[in-house]
Amino acid sequence: MHFEFSPCLPPSRVAVVWQNAPQWILKGAAGWLIMTDAPALSPGEPDSAMSVSLRAEGTVSAVAVQENGRVFLGGDFWWVNGTTAAGLARMEMNGVVDGSFAPVVGLTQFPTSVFGWNLNGGVTVPPITLRPLPDGRLWVSTHGLDNPWTVLGAQGSVELGALAGLPSGNATRTHAEGASGGELVVSLYSHKPEADLLMGEIRGVSLVTGATIWSHTRAHGVQPMRAWPSGDGRWWVAGDDLSVPAGPLLGVPGTAKQLWRIGSDGVPDVTLMPVNFERGFSQIFQPLPSGRIAVLATDYRSLQFAGATSTNLQVTTSILSATGLTESAFSLVHRTANTLMAQTTRQGQLLTNLNSEPPAVRTLAEDGTEVAGFTPPALRVGNALTSLPGGGFFAGASRQLADGTADPAWQRPSLQRPATLHGIAPAPAGCIYVAGNFANADGTPVRSVLRLRPDGAVDPNFQLDTQVAGEVLEIHSLGDGRFYALERRPARRDGTARPRIVRLVPSGALDPTFPHYEGLEAAASAPGGQTFVGEVREIAVFADGSLLVRTHQTADAGLASHAWRGLTPAGDKDPAFKPILNPPAQALIIQADGAFWLQGQRYLRDGTRDFTLPATLSSLTPPCVLSDGRVAFKISGAGVRAVHSSGAWDPNVNISLPAGNAVHHMIADQAGGFILEYAVPGSTSTRWERYNRRGRRDFAYRAQPPTLRLAPSGTATEVIGPLGQLPAHVDQGGTVQAALVHGSALWLGGDFTHIEGQRRDGLVRLGLAPPAGYDAWATATFRLSPPPPAEQHAEGDPDADGAVNALEYATGTDPLVSDAHDSQPRLISLEPLCYSLPRNPDAPEMVPVVEVSTVLDNWRPATAADILLKGDVQTVTFQVHPSATARFFRVRFLASP
Repeated sequence: MHFEFSPCLPPSRVAVVWQNAPQWILKGAAGWLIMTDAPALSPGEPDSAMSVSLRAEGTVSAVAVQENGRVFLGGDFWWVNGTTAAGLARMEMNGVVDGSFAPVVGLTQFPTSVFGWNLNGGVTVPPITLRPLPDGRLWVSTHGLDNPWTVLGAQGSVELGALAGLPSGNATRTHAEGASGGELVVSLYSHKPEADLLMGEIRGVSLVTGATIWSHTRAHGVQPMRAWPSGDGRWWVAGDDLSVPAGPLLGVPGTAKQLWRIGSDGVPDVTLMPVNFERGFSQIFQPLPSGRIAVLATDYRSLQFAGATSTNLQVTTSILSATGLTESAFSLVHRTANTLMAQTTRQGQLLTNLNSEPPAVRTLAEDGTEVAGFTPPALRVGNALTSLPGGGFFAGASRQLADGTADPAWQRPSLQRPATLHGIAPAPAGCIYVAGNFANADGTPVRSVLRLRPDGAVDPNFQLDTQVAGEVLEIHSLGDGRFYALERRPARRDGTARPRIVRLVPSGALDPTFPHYEGLEAAASAPGGQTFVGEVREIAVFADGSLLVRTHQTADAGLASHAWRGLTPAGDKDPAFKPILNPPAQALIIQADGAFWLQGQRYLRDGTRDFTLPATLSSLTPPCVLSDGRVAFKISGAGVRAVHSSGAWDPNVNISLPAGNAVHHMIADQAGGFILEYAVPGSTSTRWERYNRRGRRDFAYRAQPPTLRLAPSGTATEVIGPLGQLPAHVDQGGTVQAALVHGSALWLGGDFTHIEGQRRDGLVRLGLAPPAGYDAWATATFRLSPPPPAEQHAEGDPDADGAVNALEYATGTDPLVSDAHDSQPRLISLEPLCYSLPRNPDAPEMVPVVEVSTVLDNWRPATAADILLKGDVQTVTFQVHPSATARFFRVRFLASP
């Protein structure tokens, strides 16, 4: 009993031969692609004719001024005045980019990572530090996971010099506090394994030899020590007064702290008694003239870290004399959603965003009173506040005079970064709606929602209503071109500007038939006839325009209460819907029949439970409704399965993924299949794969993965190696934040600037049209990983698995992976003898033909007396009749005329 494969037949006559017993020889994994009238693109190929640049406004997390007046800006931007500058740029005194400075490292920080180490109520460390050195060099440090630092030369090259003796790496955090008298003072924060302690140190380092001149060291808790000059050569030092085991950094809820002073030799100043601060509070320290220091203290338990969205936060400011005594103290309220900031001026005043709404910079005297004659400039979230030695200050990239007015000698640079896309939704006539944090599209200022035409150009006929002034977090289309938007507006002290749901017509104007919804519902017994049921956090939309809304309300006890509620198309409470209280933390998915899913629980249209799936589902990956009504789920710790509307698992869809995978996107196509994006531990990029309606892989879809980069190859990123040395190859990938299959393409939106080497700022359209014929299939399949040209022909076998390319095309296998054992003729039954063979549904012209022989020669077409041939677009089945006289059977795929 054996198999015989005949690879020498013409491309349209590739054959499989077997004798009396089953063995594996073919792999099948056909794909299902969408038939469109799009340009002829290979599946997964970026549409080079479609290009739109979507950018957001960048922020400045650090500002430093050289002695010659040039200004360094560091932050989360990628472009300055249209020129690529990955997070670090030097500006002339008038605000023009200094083209002679080309840094080999970047400092790009995104809004989620600009808040430094102040997590447990400790001393604040800036997330980015730029410290000009007297000899023209620049100290650069970023506080990411490995807290790297480096020193750049006058033109931006790495010039560590003697400073290379300072430690670096993920066991040590190194921060430059200032330069004075030919030495640089740095604070070090490191883990000492031998003592299992976190060790703080203040060190003086020679700027000439790099040698350590003096060191001030002590064991302390989970916060670093910091130092500030007192003006007479001595240094104020703040840190913990407890020795705390290292453990997790978040394990100690605010260590107790002290403020003390050391001399220029690092020896403690015994003339000053250490000043103690209450446990659990966070301090901002700022030196003042005459050796004094200002301390701003907040209760860390009132803060919402990694976002700093708390409002009405009490801040107590104390002015300490050179002897450590409190000269004055006052308490104000931090009212903004911006991070609390403070800088002291040369005159001893305090520049801060305390007690400002909307967020702005104020000048306070030492008693807390506001200085008259000062014009408060705005201060956006994420931007730095930096006072200047000669008077004036920077608020982000804006330079202001001492009175708060804009400096006329400074041209504010345009700083931009890749936009964050919150959603893509279909629009009429093949257009799409896109929601994000845009600053401009193709150089034109836009709002948080725009409409793109099928060619990718911005549609000028769409103008978002000016009443939608906040950030749009979700967007959901209706069939007639109207759409819902979940708008996040800036919070006010009285809480009136809550997130709200609005409905808009295709032109972008507000739909007057839908009153906006802010979590308020009619209640006759409530004051004003309305009651607040919770802040809107998420929405889902039925085809008729009715909605499900997830609301969140925080009780006085601090416990969160979530619920899904129903709204009618008119925006009223749905009286037939039973609220779902404390639902699972996963997106709600609505089926076409009105049923909906929350994780593994299905609900009926009125909110009552239907049934629960007997499987543990991933709470990180929302399910995906396929075009034929089935729902695909990510199984925790495993792959993907699909369930029918009856609740029964589909036996054909049971996709295995590598161990430790994390599915980021699961996108339904228009033919019952779906596209997966998933990551595997140890991989630096994600994989993109497409599966047809029966769960078989489509190997012609070669976008696995698209190379998504935040900057062109060779452009610096935030990654800095040990001791500031750059790795040989630094390549920071972008991410896909929104995806949609619509019309003729797969649209991907994210924070990338390049895809597969092509310039794509935030949005790309990928081809989905199925390849028509072998030549188109070969072009698509070999597009990203082409074998030698001779191996791309129909009779080639680049994976050397015994199945030539034409046979792999006919059966839907992968010609680039040796996989002939995965999907071969499968024994269905012995009585009667029956086999099945996979087919590629996108190769309908390849028709299976069965031939028979008694001696492996003189083949003739099989007759109905020998065999029964049947099948569909996915599978072909051969049933051998018991009365058949032939001993051998051959299957050939013939190309139909």
